Amino acid sequence: GVRLHDLEDEVIKDIEGRMAIVIPIKDEKLKLFEGVVSGIPHDCLIIVVSNSQRRRVDRFRMERDTLAQFCHFSQRQALIVHQKDPQLAQGLAQAGYADMLDEKGVVRDGKSEGMVIGILLAMLNRK
Repeated sequence: GVRLHDLEDEVIKDIEGRMAIVIPIKDEKLKLFEGVVSGIPHDCLIIVVSNSQRRRVDRFRMERDTLAQFCHFSQRQALIVHQKDPQLAQGLAQAGYADMLDEKGVVRDGKSEGMVIGILLAMLNRK
């Protein structure tokens, strides 16, 4: 019994260590965001792709700060990127993903675009 249980935990931990969880977010309540992040298994890489507002109230900065605090206290690793970041758009164009960009040269609005960005970031992190 005990030996088998230990092996199962080890296998699960190994699988989680090879995983990334992508969270697309847009102007959600920080408590909801924090709840989602805290529900992710400890060994999974957290990737947040935000399309939240940056004007008036900088929701993205609030999300970034919330994630940084969570990672600090839980000793976790996470990535966060804003969907409209010009450097992200430039990188996507150079990598052959120019179809994801709008007429202004930034990533189009949309959760699917956010998920593709998250998947690409997971791949870059060998997840």
